[in-house]
Amino acid sequence: MLSNTWPELPHPVSRIGLGCARLTGGMGLKQSASVIEAALDAGVTHFDTAPSYGFGTSEAALGRILQGSRNTTIATKVGIRARGNGNLMSAARMLLRPLVAQLPGLRARIGRSLAPPKTDTHDHFDLNFVRSSIEQSMLTLGRDRLDVLLLHEPSSRPEEALIEYLASMQQQGGIGLYGIGTGLELKSSPAIGDVVQHRWSPVNPLRGKRDILHGALRWWLPTFGEVISELRRDNKQVFDRFAFDASDDRNLAGLLLTFALRDAPNSTFLISSNDPNRIRAITKAIDWRFVASAQEGDDQTYSAIKAGLVSKIGLSHLPTTPTLSL
Repeated sequence: MLSNTWPELPHPVSRIGLGCARLTGGMGLKQSASVIEAALDAGVTHFDTAPSYGFGTSEAALGRILQGSRNTTIATKVGIRARGNGNLMSAARMLLRPLVAQLPGLRARIGRSLAPPKTDTHDHFDLNFVRSSIEQSMLTLGRDRLDVLLLHEPSSRPEEALIEYLASMQQQGGIGLYGIGTGLELKSSPAIGDVVQHRWSPVNPLRGKRDILHGALRWWLPTFGEVISELRRDNKQVFDRFAFDASDDRNLAGLLLTFALRDAPNSTFLISSNDPNRIRAITKAIDWRFVASAQEGDDQTYSAIKAGLVSKIGLSHLPTTPTLSL
């Protein structure tokens, strides 16, 4: 596992991080622990959470499981309120999981029925709320400082008083890095802090000063699979340099992350799963030698995959990509 060295943080940041939105406490704590342990075994040292994740129990679960773990970094967020009854919701999720597995359409219906209106939970960036949220996150995570604090899904630029407060906390050592966390692609580089967490796109080169990227597998795997199938048919030799069998579809997720990590040097990519075996399989399939070769300049394999992805722009099966501009 390669890592980034960001001077503001006490430990290197692994280039693969674990997104912890699905981690829960209560009845889900044992399962959450198995996922985190699989990530640690794979060399993952960066974990991404938020007060609202895991029905409001993700931070507590992560803090408990990582207690005593050295050389890890955690990003958390502020701005979206956690829902109440987190442990009850977690228990309901565990009990409903077998039924949801048999009826995939049920997952979306349950999610819609449980989600409160965004107007009730989002855009909480008043200074008093932010102070309280930071203090609670430190307590819940069991940390005396926050490595990375992200303003969670802001709909507009926060007030200058809040930005000044975060800068002051960083100077005093209470925060390592602060910035924006969004589920969207970037339209412009946010001039807030030094880190931005946003959706990766192989055709949007826009980056922040420090980038934590997500969505590679969720948004791009089908399109990437089409490109790889075409290359296997027309240009097989481009895969000869990989350390794994690129013709095996079971390695497709690892191949996509291998490409994405090379495409965005010095960034960290988040992956997320409730299945520890999937975490192991994905991280094992990444070819880190190919990722590191980005420093050597242009590469035939990288260029061929990039050209294949770019050629599909405008086709109807490409994912929609709303953007963020603050």
